[in-house]
Amino acid sequence: MKNISFLITFLISLSLFSCRSSNPVDQSPQASAPSKIAVSLLMKDAPPEVTKIVGILSRNGYDTLQNQFVIGNDTASCEFSGIAVGVWHIQINAYNNSNTILYSGAADVQVYAVLLHR
Repeated sequence: MKNISFLITFLISLSLFSCRSSNPVDQSPQASAPSKIAVSLLMKDAPPEVTKIVGILSRNGYDTLQNQFVIGNDTASCEFSGIAVGVWHIQINAYNNSNTILYSGAADVQVYAVLLHR
């Protein structure tokens, strides 16, 4: 039951994932300013077999980006920086010690250009 709960939480977190900013400058896909994506997953109900989580960002015409999540306490998190605005496909894979994928989820996300106040 714990594995099913983790899988459901994992997929819901992935599907609810979005890029946010308090001050968007230009929300059109043509904006040229790079942005970033931050992803956090709740690990409270994760089975102990999950020892590594990897996020993969892909989009036609761009290099595929891959980043490993930092797992600590009850969360796993990762960040991608310098991402061009537009629609990206993100896939997140959870692995065991044998590097076998135990769980996988994917979603398309919209990345916006942002202006941060300093």
